[in-house]
Amino acid sequence: MNIANIFDRMNFRRAVMFTVAAIGLAASPLFTAPAQAGEARKSRKDIRLVYLAKSRER
Repeated sequence: MNIANIFDRMNFRRAVMFTVAAIGLAASPLFTAPAQAGEARKSRKDIRLVYLAKSRER
């Protein structure tokens, strides 16, 4: 069973949604990994800023 057959049986919009979903599922680790790394870096920076603010108060 080839891909063109599947797309012929589905209507066009569902075929597009299917391909987008398949590509999204395949690429999701590529997008989530940098985002999680950025979040971790941001939270570390926030902790450092809070620490600096507290040390300035003393």
